[in-house]
Amino acid sequence: MFIDEDELNKKLQKNLSWVLVLTGCIGNMVGFLSNAMMFGMSLPTIVCGVCEVIVILCGIAGIGLKKQKVATVVMILVTTLIEFPFLFYVYGASMGVYLILGIVALAVYFPKPYKIPILIGVILLDVTVIMLSSFYPVSLDKMNRESQFGTVLCSYIIVAVVLSNIRQIQRLMIFSIMLIPSFIRQRIVERIR
Repeated sequence: MFIDEDELNKKLQKNLSWVLVLTGCIGNMVGFLSNAMMFGMSLPTIVCGVCEVIVILCGIAGIGLKKQKVATVVMILVTTLIEFPFLFYVYGASMGVYLILGIVALAVYFPKPYKIPILIGVILLDVTVIMLSSFYPVSLDKMNRESQFGTVLCSYIIVAVVLSNIRQIQRLMIFSIMLIPSFIRQRIVERIR
């Protein structure tokens, strides 16, 4: 009775996708609500809201249709290609942590055959947005000192909580799987099938 490690890895990847769906929905909702409280229903808040709706719909569809991988990919693409660059362009350097979060999400969750080309594309997009925001700044929301402090603080807390939860849950899952005796792991794998 040997363990089918590929099957176990697929199950682990599926569980990690659940983690991303849940943390993505919660993190995005907190970001939208904090943006709405600080700046009201401005264009950036509306963009955050639309992205939040897409993320939630992807999460629900991924869970309901048992297509967490597809939901994960769409969520990552929406946030890293649309929401995070837009927020950086509007609010500036205070949103830089979101660009890093997008890179980490791509590196951890994106399917292997597409990971490197997408990472290169996102890095080029992020660099372009950083340059554009430096040379052609736009300020749709006037940020005073207090709102800038609140933006930086909220952004940091959201990213820190999302990243620490992803890593903690990933470690916990890997550790817990390793603690299970091999004959029990084999039965788990058989039940999964």
